[in-house]
Amino acid sequence: MTVSRPRNVANVYINKQLVASFAADSLSGIDASDIVLGATYVDKNTPKNMLKGNIDEVGMFSSVLPLNLIKDYANHTPLGTESALVAYLDFGRSERLEDNTMRVMPTGISLKRYKDNQGNVVARRDTLLVINEADVDRDLFAPIASNSQLDNLNYDFVAKDNELIVELLDPNFQIEKTNVYVTVKEVADLNGNLLESPVMLDLYVYRNPLRWNVKRIIKDINYGEGLTFEATIQNLSGVTQNYDLLDIPMWITASKSSGSIGALDEETITFTVSSFINIGNYNEQISLVGDNSMNEPLPVMLKVRGVEPGWTVSNDLKKKNHTMQIVAQVKIDGIVASSEEDMLGVFDLNGQVLGATHIDVDYQANANQALAYVTVYGYTDTNTQQQPTLYFKYFHAASGNIYPLQDADQQTLVFKEGETLGTATQPVVLVNTYNRVQMLALKQGWNWISFNVKPTENATAGELLYGATNWEPNDVIEGIVSDKSVTLLCRAADTSRGYRWTDDDKIFNIDPHMMFRIYSCSDKVAYMAGDYITPIITLHHGWNRIAYLSTINLPIEQAMNDYLAKASEGDVLKSQDAFAIVSHNIEGQLIWKGSLKHLETGKGYMLKRIANSDETFIYPEYWSESRYSGSGNAKARVNRTASSMNIVAQAGGITVEPGDRLVVYNGAERCGVADMDDEQLFYLNIGEDAKNGKLTFCIERGDEVVAICGSNISYQADQLLGTPDQPTVIQFTLGSDTFAQTSGWYTISGIKLTKQPTMAGYYIHNGKIKLVK
Repeated sequence: MTVSRPRNVANVYINKQLVASFAADSLSGIDASDIVLGATYVDKNTPKNMLKGNIDEVGMFSSVLPLNLIKDYANHTPLGTESALVAYLDFGRSERLEDNTMRVMPTGISLKRYKDNQGNVVARRDTLLVINEADVDRDLFAPIASNSQLDNLNYDFVAKDNELIVELLDPNFQIEKTNVYVTVKEVADLNGNLLESPVMLDLYVYRNPLRWNVKRIIKDINYGEGLTFEATIQNLSGVTQNYDLLDIPMWITASKSSGSIGALDEETITFTVSSFINIGNYNEQISLVGDNSMNEPLPVMLKVRGVEPGWTVSNDLKKKNHTMQIVAQVKIDGIVASSEEDMLGVFDLNGQVLGATHIDVDYQANANQALAYVTVYGYTDTNTQQQPTLYFKYFHAASGNIYPLQDADQQTLVFKEGETLGTATQPVVLVNTYNRVQMLALKQGWNWISFNVKPTENATAGELLYGATNWEPNDVIEGIVSDKSVTLLCRAADTSRGYRWTDDDKIFNIDPHMMFRIYSCSDKVAYMAGDYITPIITLHHGWNRIAYLSTINLPIEQAMNDYLAKASEGDVLKSQDAFAIVSHNIEGQLIWKGSLKHLETGKGYMLKRIANSDETFIYPEYWSESRYSGSGNAKARVNRTASSMNIVAQAGGITVEPGDRLVVYNGAERCGVADMDDEQLFYLNIGEDAKNGKLTFCIERGDEVVAICGSNISYQADQLLGTPDQPTVIQFTLGSDTFAQTSGWYTISGIKLTKQPTMAGYYIHNGKIKLVK
């Protein structure tokens, strides 16, 4: 607990997290003959409600510690010479036993060290309590590191004239990156007089010949974009060094993980961060280990952030200028929100933004007071003549989560013009409910989505949807209702009520275990509030629309691990952009093969079950700060159509090369792209925009076309052609020689044009793909 009298702020931290903040003048001074830990007092000499449990360390300081020192002292014992230290009990002290070994013995002596007037440390130590051996628990203790003990090293030395060489005999990897203290004494001068004061040196051991050219990697990433960065390994020795890269995180791939570097040479490694890495803070370390077993670390610190909510007050409300002020403190699961990246939003019943602000943190005098100062814009309802009831949401930037909030005293807060709710010393305390808010980033076109929350049952379509976002005419929501039929909720024009959802007064119960499809006329963000749901999925024979209900992105092997044991060879799981098929590996085990590598939160999927039986499976649940992400950065063409067709293809009549792509066109419109995998297969996802036209297949290498095939394959929704064991062979007969020998323009199907085309689409010009806009 820190008490800042000048700022009138008292903070309580548990596990280094701020859990309470209140006015310091509500605390009196210490007024008792003894300090009793974890107790209250009947009077100054009579404690009660004593703590029963284990205490590892207790410290008291005469000043307010900054947050970084609070975190440091949570893991490390202070030296005892800090000027602000009043008393510190670690209840133990290292003592050397008769057999010359060190052992921690119980003691009630404070670590506080006193200094004399000259600043020299004196022998005085305070004994604060008497400890009996029976009070000592040697089995249960916290992992707090004490001051390190110095060890003697084995060494040899040789002296000549005024030169001294000391050779350390311990292996290099044991003393690498440590401090070595060397003391030289009894050195004679030219007259034989011995040096009165020993000479001491503090030397840092850094012998590793393999070095990184950078000390650390610090990057900010937007969620879903991925990242590449480079780091160079330098060999500073005169011999060739072998190396290995160890401890590479799951969400990073290296262009090379082992190799050899010649004397005084260097090698650049390219690291790729997966585009599926989850929102969060990452602090990892990649280890460079050479033949001598010495470790050269490369710290990697990434901050991955999603889209910040666009909580802005409309100009109409601002022009009316009916305002009030709120000073609030936000608590999420008992922890005070203390990041300036986080936001507090105020809304009315219909989801209209009435005010928004970032969390403000007061760092003066180490107060660390985190409050939200928000101006709320209100109005008077023309029908009821009432002021709006206030609803609150909190955006946690480090996780991307949005939490509904309520007053800690469960009071209903209503807009009152000109008033101020809360003060800096007694703010309005807002706590999260057990509900949560899902933020859906909708792109123009069709979106396959999952509702990771269960909205209020028996609510009308209007109640669920009108406050979710600024919907537009012709936006569509398509889902499956209780009778398994497809329902469409379309926007339509209505002169009396403006744009509205059709049948908006009917009950619309969303089943969050099923995939929904939303057509959006533009890019927008929608918000859906609801309860937590169990991530259990029920499947039937044939195609199933399923939601992905894990809270973080996961590799397909991890996300679908529970289902794989219940799957059959030939089962298909597909997203809007990619698909994977259940197949056998060489050991006969079932695995996923295909272009679908990860499952993403908020996305919907379709699963085709071969077995003629019902089955259930569950997604992994993550309730902590864990951020698991697999490697792999390839992303397929983004498909924005309502349905898709899939082909497991193999190229015939041409020798393919690593990096080749199979591309399908409908006329001059690109409808699907697939990269070749290690088995020379293409997992092609074709969008619905390929229907009603002739499909042309191309093999592209870089930006050049090396083969073309006009096939008789036609689009059919949810059709799968080929399997990993028996792929569909696309026979290419029109090769790159056609375009290499004759310059000019060609259609995608290989027809020679007399001049540059003016109609928008993809064409071939001098053997290379060109987009005419």
